[in-house]
Amino acid sequence: MLTLFHHPMFATCRFVRLAFGEYGEELALIEEKPWTRRKEFLALNPPALAILLAEAMCRSSAHGDRRISR
Repeated sequence: MLTLFHHPMFATCRFVRLAFGEYGEELALIEEKPWTRRKEFLALNPPALAILLAEAMCRSSAHGDRRISR
């Protein structure tokens, strides 16, 4: 399943949620406030952009997630 790190008020995040909804795809949503610069979020997204789409991978990988898009 894809995971979307998003902020509900950002237009790009709303666009991605709308597009996936129109295609009937499910997303796991994690609300992210990029200005807080959480270490876990920075590990996946070093520039701390407002939106990140990640695909869960097997637990044997170093981070457990793979970035798909920023």
